[in-house]
Formats: sequence, C-alpha cells, structure tokens
Amino acid sequence: MSSTTKKSSSSFAPSNITRQQAVAYSFVMGFLLKWNDVLGDKEILFTEEQFQVAALISTICFCAVEIHFSLINMELYGMMLGLISGCLLGGKLDIYVHVVPSVFAPIVHLLIFFFFKNASWHGLDYSGSWAKKLLVVFSHVFFVAAVDEITHEFFEDHPNDFIRMFFDRRLFSDTYTVIVWLLSTKKLLPFGLSDACNWTAMFFCPLTFGWGYDLMRALKPVINDYLSS
Repeated sequence: MSSTTKKSSSSFAPSNITRQQAVAYSFVMGFLLKWNDVLGDKEILFTEEQFQVAALISTICFCAVEIHFSLINMELYGMMLGLISGCLLGGKLDIYVHVVPSVFAPIVHLLIFFFFKNASWHGLDYSGSWAKKLLVVFSHVFFVAAVDEITHEFFEDHPNDFIRMFFDRRLFSDTYTVIVWLLSTKKLLPFGLSDACNWTAMFFCPLTFGWGYDLMRALKPVINDYLSS
C-alpha cells in the first residue's frame, strides 16, 4: 500500500495496526510458534487423537495469524520470511504445523503482489525502494537466525552455564540487533543501511517474539503437570 492510499475503515485490517500493537503482536507470534514446536514434537501429554486435532487447529490459526501479522508493514513481512528461514535452519520444517504456514504464507503474498498491491486493507508499501527494504530486513533476520541456530547446537553442552544459557536462549540475535539499532540512530551503518528500514521495529518486534517463545517454553512443564494430575 503506497503512502497516498487511503487506509481501510476496519480496525482489524493490517493497515490499521500501529507499531506499538505490532510489538505486542510479535509476542503472540513467538508464543504460537513455540506451541507449534511443542505439538509437532509431541511434548504435551495428549493422546494421539488429541494431538491430531490440536495440530490441525493450531496450523489453521497460525496460518491466519502469520499472514495477518506479515501484512502490517514491510518490516514484518521481511521478518516473516526470516522466520520461515529460521525454521528451515533449525530443522523445524519436518512437521506440518510448520510446513503448511511456511508454504501458504508466501503464496498469499505473491497473490497480493500481483492482484492487490495497492489495496487499502494491508500496510505493505510497494512504492520507492521497497525491494531494498525487504531484502535488508530478510537478510538481517536470516543472518541472526542462522547464527542463533548454529551456535545453539555448538554450545549446547558447554560447561559454562552463562555461555550455554546465552546461546540456548538465542540472545545473540538481540545483542547484535541492538548494536545495529544504536548505530542506525547515529547514521553509522554503511551503504545507507541506517535509513533502509525501521531498525527500532527490527529490534523490539523480535525481542518480544522471543519473550513469547520463552513463555510457552516455561509453560510446557506446567501444562504437563496439570494434564498428568
């Protein structure tokens, strides 16, 4: 959606989601992604039939939420593509709760690009240097996701508790991104990258995404304790 296009009147339209709401939305995305992990790896004390029903419902819900989330703006679109790459790097695309959204969401975006590029209900701005912005966001998320996954495996059994915790919680991505964000505020990034995208959103959205992911991870034993009681 170009900057001159009138926004949709619906408060649920992605084009009307504020940046503050998008940060909270990222928390929900992280929570749901980990829930899909838990279902896919069968880490909850469900019967086989319960797993099948829960996985089906979760897949449909995650598809809808992921697509809606990625239509808010170009930064979140790039993050969605980076999230899919992160799932691939982490070996998570072997379960259909991840495969279906990872295939379906990009197809929806292709249809929007060809047929609804200037629609008022989405917040994607395909004017100006949109391709550069999308490439910068995707490249950044892909890089930090790759490093997070590689170092997570490499330091999984490290004897130092802090180092093991740092890479287990994928804190490299937050550390690296906050450095890039601070450099962008001083216009110190090379090749005009300081203004290539909204680096504030690039820091806070993945940060709250990680909080949602960690919350679901912490709730998993609580849920299992409840189900086993």
